[in-house]
Amino acid sequence: MIYNRLLTNLGIPATNEEPIPFREMLPDIRVKKARPAELQGYFLVDLIPHCNQVFGGPHRKAGSSPTFHLTRIPSGKVLFEGIPFFVLDSGTVAARLAIGAESAKTCIVLKGKDWPDAPQAVVGISVYRKVKTLYFLHAATWVDFPAGTELGAYRIHYQDGSSVDYPLRNMKNIGDWYLGGSAPPSEAKVAWKERDRGLFMAAWPNPKPETQISTIDFVSSGEATLVLLAITAELAE
Repeated sequence: MIYNRLLTNLGIPATNEEPIPFREMLPDIRVKKARPAELQGYFLVDLIPHCNQVFGGPHRKAGSSPTFHLTRIPSGKVLFEGIPFFVLDSGTVAARLAIGAESAKTCIVLKGKDWPDAPQAVVGISVYRKVKTLYFLHAATWVDFPAGTELGAYRIHYQDGSSVDYPLRNMKNIGDWYLGGSAPPSEAKVAWKERDRGLFMAAWPNPKPETQISTIDFVSSGEATLVLLAITAELAE
């Protein structure tokens, strides 16, 4: 194995033990609130009408007790890896309810084999902007599939009637928020981490920045449970 060969080259006896999970090598990642100047050039997509789960609520595997919570994730207008996101919190939702919003939830959860009663898709997330790049703050749960397995997709609809899929592939642009692997996804950044839990930020360069994006659909393949916390659009000039 490459790992054992590296140890030998360093004069360290080879071992049959597995490499240390990257969650143990990566320090906890702290984030900061976004200042007004740091929001310029970005559109923070409103997920409130589509959210179906509460951060503080139990996240349940089928047939089991609640396992963990999302209450420690920073909320509000927050910078993750230099990109501003609007992460919902209960105070924000309460304010929206006061003016007639229908949803009291704070994130979107999609169906997986271990959460079969969640929806398979959420459609019609409004953008209606010309966009250079889309950024997604997301994760998967109870992932027991090979790297490259397609877990779902973001389906981007344009104002001209066309659409394109951004596939979500395990250990490529999304991963399990339990950071148990030996490396993070190859095409996403660990945007936030505390102890053994984390969130990933994936960037999708828009191939048609001259055409307005109207809406986004969030679709699960039904394999792993998918969680979406926020979407940010970097606006095209």
